[in-house]
Amino acid sequence: MHISALKNIAQIIFVALFLSACTGTEDINSGTNKPIDLTDAINDVQTPASDEQNPTAPGNLRLSGVTQSDSLSLIWDASTDNVALGGYYVLRDGIQITGDLLTQTSFTDTGVSAGQTYEYRVVAVDTTQNTTDSNLLLATTASAPSSPSADITPPSILAATPDNGATSIMPDAVAIIVDFNEAINPESLNGSTFTLNNGATGTVIISNGNTRAQLVPSTNLMRGTTYTATLSNVSDIEGNQQKQTYSWSFSTCGDTAESTYTISWDPVIDADLSGYKVYYGLSGTLNKSSASVNVNTQTSWVMSPAALGFKPCDTVHIAITALGTNKGESAFSTLIAEVIN
Repeated sequence: MHISALKNIAQIIFVALFLSACTGTEDINSGTNKPIDLTDAINDVQTPASDEQNPTAPGNLRLSGVTQSDSLSLIWDASTDNVALGGYYVLRDGIQITGDLLTQTSFTDTGVSAGQTYEYRVVAVDTTQNTTDSNLLLATTASAPSSPSADITPPSILAATPDNGATSIMPDAVAIIVDFNEAINPESLNGSTFTLNNGATGTVIISNGNTRAQLVPSTNLMRGTTYTATLSNVSDIEGNQQKQTYSWSFSTCGDTAESTYTISWDPVIDADLSGYKVYYGLSGTLNKSSASVNVNTQTSWVMSPAALGFKPCDTVHIAITALGTNKGESAFSTLIAEVIN
């Protein structure tokens, strides 16, 4: 019998006995007192029905998301109960791993190791401690990520500018550049480790994520001179230092142009033609005020750069016009550019 029912019966018996002792019930015929009959009162007390029905099982226990090496995320379908569901707890390999009852239908287990297989069950519990297990789930964690191998390889040079053996390099616009295969420790690149011979000094500029170094000369290089650039004791971010000194050479333009250049063009067919005029200069934009020379009706001109004041590596721009006796001077021909050696 339920505890609350027993309490009700006890209260009824107590009250009845008290009343009987105090007043009793009077028999009309005999005038005597007789005890109260408690049978009907006891029979009227109802015993509450107990909850012995289990909740439904947590459904479709499964993994959620991407399997990790240090955690496993579980989800399941909710249970129901005829009275009230209390919650869930999770078993891993038969051992409860949750503290208080869970009210949600998901759980992430962070107490796992990489590359291991575990057995999981979820248990539904109602408010009177009736329980039902879920399906069994076997879950394996991902393997531990491999540690990257230590970098023990020294840096190497992918390209150098100017090219090794290059000639006719402009002494006032030279770009001395080195590209590495990996990021270089900036502290290892300076005027002592990146040098130029023949007394040239400069500043080292590092760019492109520390993979490029440029040596900028402090003054213009000398004409007609061979320079050797050298890299030594350069190290990468991990501290690996280059094994061998790297050097390459290039030559600047000379001081005097010794060659001559022949410029030729197609003739103009016109009875009024009286000759041609050749315009030249270092500027890429020529006009009728630029330096020029008349060449009569011949269709070529031999240019002597030294006689015109040009030096090796200068870029001379040239254009031709036709001269007419009556028609005057034509427009410029196509502009050409000639680099002096």
